[in-house]
Amino acid sequence: MLDWSASIHPAFHHYTALRSPEREIAPNYPPIAPAVDWGDSYATDRFVTSAVDASIIPSDTRWFYRVMAYDAEGGVVGSSPVRGAQLGEVDDLGELEMEVLPGDRTRIGWQPYQGFSRCFSSYRVMFGTAGTANTILTVISGQEVTETETDAIHPDTTYALRVQAVRASTLGSFVVAESEVSSYTAP
Repeated sequence: MLDWSASIHPAFHHYTALRSPEREIAPNYPPIAPAVDWGDSYATDRFVTSAVDASIIPSDTRWFYRVMAYDAEGGVVGSSPVRGAQLGEVDDLGELEMEVLPGDRTRIGWQPYQGFSRCFSSYRVMFGTAGTANTILTVISGQEVTETETDAIHPDTTYALRVQAVRASTLGSFVVAESEVSSYTAP
């Protein structure tokens, strides 16, 4: 996740973030190798000040980033300092707990995300059939919330369930923690 300050330059036209495996990143555009524009950080709204570089997941490399502000002709009107980051492991939200409730409802519970609150935007409760949990059942914005109830789980159907803690920006999102996929058949 990249965050930067809004450009106040009157000729501001757009931002682009550059990524490199080397600390030195020239402000030129197009970028000078080994720096690249990974393609998901272009923003013309000066108040869009964050982006996610999900193009390198997974990676053990320490990457360096520099956010550039350009005018309409591609001239540099501002730049951030170069900052380095390395992806961490995705945290574990534990095993899911499912419980049948009255009225054909199911309670789904998980362990809370224990990371920094700035790294948390929401939980996504995912479900699906055929062993894959790839459809969003619900989104929960409270980091302290560790359960939800639903009537979308039907009896005699086997579901795959997973909860993910997500960090989101206006230019992307990524998973910071998740549970294992659990198989569940409501009685």
